[in-house]
Amino acid sequence: MGLSQEEVIHGLFSDRAKLIAYIRAIVLSQHTAEDIHQEVVLEALRKAGDIADPDHLLAWARQVAKMRAFNHLKRQKLHPRTIDPELLELLEPAWEAESKSSSPAVVEALARCVESLTPRSRKLVDLRFGDRLSGSQMSAKLGIKLPSVYMALSRIYRMLDDCVRRKMAETA
Repeated sequence: MGLSQEEVIHGLFSDRAKLIAYIRAIVLSQHTAEDIHQEVVLEALRKAGDIADPDHLLAWARQVAKMRAFNHLKRQKLHPRTIDPELLELLEPAWEAESKSSSPAVVEALARCVESLTPRSRKLVDLRFGDRLSGSQMSAKLGIKLPSVYMALSRIYRMLDDCVRRKMAETA
C-alpha cells in the first residue's frame, strides 16, 4: 500500500527547500524551480498509491524533478551554466544523505567545491557544463587529445564528489 495524498503533501512540503535547491542547481532560476516543484507535487499526488514510503517519496521526487528540469531546459533551448546529468548522478548519494538531514547544504557545498578547483579545472567545467561542449568539441577548442579531456573530467568529477562528501561530513 502506498502513501496517502496527505502524506505526500506533508513529505514534499516539509522538504520543499531541499527539493527546490536541487531543482535550482539544474535550472538556475528560483521561479522555474518553484514551478517545477509544483509540477512534481501534482504528479506525486496522482501517483501517491504507488509510492511506498517517505524515503521512497523523496528519491522519486528528485528523479522526477531532475527529468522535468532537464526537459524544461531542452524545451526552452537554454544552455545555462548548470550541473551536468552525469555529475548529478555522482552526487546522488550526497543528495540522498542530505534528504535525511535538516538543511539543504549540498548545493552550497558543491558551489564551494567548484570555487576551490584550479583555474584549468574550472575552465574545463565551464566548457563542459556552461557552454555544453561535448568532449570532442572541448578537445578541438583546447587543442588536447580527447582521452585527456575525458580523463581530466573524470578526475574533476571525483574531486567534486569527494569534496562535497567531506563538506557534508563536516556539517554533520
